[in-house]
Amino acid sequence: MKFKLKICGLTNARDVATAIDCGADYLGFIFAPKSPRYIEPQTAAALTAGIKVAKVGVFVDEDPERVIEIMQMCNLDIAQLHGRETAEMMEKIGLERVWKAVKLTNHNDVATAVALPCAAVLADSAVGNGGTGKCADWSLAALAAKQINLVLAGGLTPENLVEAVTVVKPFAVDLCSGVEKSPGIKDMTKMIKLKNSFPVELKHDFCFNKSGNEGAMEK
Repeated sequence: MKFKLKICGLTNARDVATAIDCGADYLGFIFAPKSPRYIEPQTAAALTAGIKVAKVGVFVDEDPERVIEIMQMCNLDIAQLHGRETAEMMEKIGLERVWKAVKLTNHNDVATAVALPCAAVLADSAVGNGGTGKCADWSLAALAAKQINLVLAGGLTPENLVEAVTVVKPFAVDLCSGVEKSPGIKDMTKMIKLKNSFPVELKHDFCFNKSGNEGAMEK
């Protein structure tokens, strides 16, 4: 029951520093212009300069060339895709650098997620494109997590994190709105509670043994 921690929707230096202090393995920056947590690539580049923690860029139906450009500009390790991206588009970015977001509503969705060729699959809420505070279906996510690198997102908070990890046993968890004061601004009280909400021994360096994916998981 070990996992990695991603804190997403970061927009400022204070929150980046706090996320690192909380033990985040991945820092998430949202480059979808319609998101209330959108950050300009130039701003993100300044925030990530010199930071050794792995960095994830969130994109929705963005052109692959633009994704690659932003990844290079911001020194990103992972592209997290939330749109209708095809396998061909993911290949252009680099399958070993892609996390594909999916909505798990039934067993067919699980089968589709397991078949995706990317480094990891992010199970999000069935509502919207993330950051809604709504929980994903943990039972379906648990089925997928037995077979692939699964990142659990959707409605995670310091209060339900340990339960979620116990039920799903994901590769990683992704917190966004659950540790916010307002969209794009983290709540320091919630962040401290997050830091104290799970034993250190639950953090890990495990990666599901899926060919070609290990390198994308470890910084």
